[in-house]
Amino acid sequence: LSASNNKLEGGLPPEISHLSSLSTLRLRNNSLGGTLPSSFNLLSSLTTLDLSWNRNDGNVGITGPLLEFAELSALTRLDLSHNSFSGPIPDFFLARIDIFTGLTEVYASSCGMRGEFPSAILQLSSLERLDISFNECHGTLPSNIGSSLQSMQLLALHHNSFSGSLPSSLGEMRSLHFLQLQANQFVGAIPAAISDMTGLITLNLSDQKSKGGGLTGSLPGFSAMPDLKVLDLSNNYLHSEIPSNFLAMTNINNVDSLDVSSNEIRGENDFHTIPLEVFEVITLQQLFMGTNSFASAIPTSVGNLKQLQLFSCSSSSLSSSIPSEI
Repeated sequence: LSASNNKLEGGLPPEISHLSSLSTLRLRNNSLGGTLPSSFNLLSSLTTLDLSWNRNDGNVGITGPLLEFAELSALTRLDLSHNSFSGPIPDFFLARIDIFTGLTEVYASSCGMRGEFPSAILQLSSLERLDISFNECHGTLPSNIGSSLQSMQLLALHHNSFSGSLPSSLGEMRSLHFLQLQANQFVGAIPAAISDMTGLITLNLSDQKSKGGGLTGSLPGFSAMPDLKVLDLSNNYLHSEIPSNFLAMTNINNVDSLDVSSNEIRGENDFHTIPLEVFEVITLQQLFMGTNSFASAIPTSVGNLKQLQLFSCSSSSLSSSIPSEI
């Protein structure tokens, strides 16, 4: 049953649960409201449940508490994004690990979800994509999150209030392509094990200090990530010089956006304390290094970046003239 992208209004009819053989229910991008009928837990043949994007055009979307979805044994994809659920995450949300053997995708961004990271999710070893961004989740991440979810390809927890240190087990997520943890309250050093995430395409750890957190310590190296395209570490308290193995260009040839702005990264003698290899990444389109403590001149090798569209080194301590190569 697919009725997405219409102008449906009103509540979800509990009679849908009578469709015992229903495998797909897509009602995204409508103006539905009311609470989720508890009888939806009876749809044991359902593989796809998509109720997303019903909060639009002034409509608050689906409200009330989240269901545990404890009996949807065939479920592979769940999307509750952009609604207005209330109350905490149920204690047993997706907790029937004996039946959720095929669940690969869970999307619940901007849906009013609140509470700590649902620990039952760690038992979903087949899970590949998890997005609970733009919610009111808090607390620390489980220390074994990486070792438990090694099939994960997308982990989006950004724009919440998660705190504490980043678990070193994240490095065990070698299938992960997108790690988006920006706009939380994480503190402490970036674990060295993060460099083991060799499949990453996007790594965003930015903007932890806006809510009172802030990553500290030295920058790790990212030379073992051959597919990395976007690296954003901005708006933290990272310090020291950028290490020589920060981006080893023999291994990284695809980076198009690099942002280390608004940290406490320092240079000593001149701007060349940034490894010159950075200016050999000919794919770079965006380079942000402002609001740090770099000194002296911008190297002439910046002219190597033929695809560069945005370059910012504002509010630093640079001197000398702008290279003609720019």
